[in-house]
Amino acid sequence: VSEAPVSFEDVRAQLQRCVEAERGVRLLLRRDSTDLNALLGRNPCPGLPKNLRVEYTIAGHDSEKLTSSEVVTGSGYQRNFITSKKAVVFVEVEDDEYGR
Repeated sequence: VSEAPVSFEDVRAQLQRCVEAERGVRLLLRRDSTDLNALLGRNPCPGLPKNLRVEYTIAGHDSEKLTSSEVVTGSGYQRNFITSKKAVVFVEVEDDEYGR
C-alpha cells in the first residue's frame, strides 16, 4: 500500500469571502448545499479523503477588557488588554458520488 502525497491548498481568501458574505459573523458551510469544489476552486485530491482545517481568531470585545489599577506596565501605565479567542476546527471532506 502506497501513501498519497501530502499536499495542501491555501483557501484562506475563499473562506474569508464566505465570512464577509455573512457580514463577518460566521463561516457557513452547509453539508447539503455548499459545493466545496466550486467554492474553493477545485478538488485537490479527487477520490481521496481530505481534511479542511480552519484556524480562526475572534477579536475581543470591550466588555472583556481586563483592567486592574494595581497592575501597571514598567512605564507606569495601566495594563489594558482585550482578549481574543482562538480555535482550530477540522472538517472531514469526502467526494460525492460524482467525484466532487
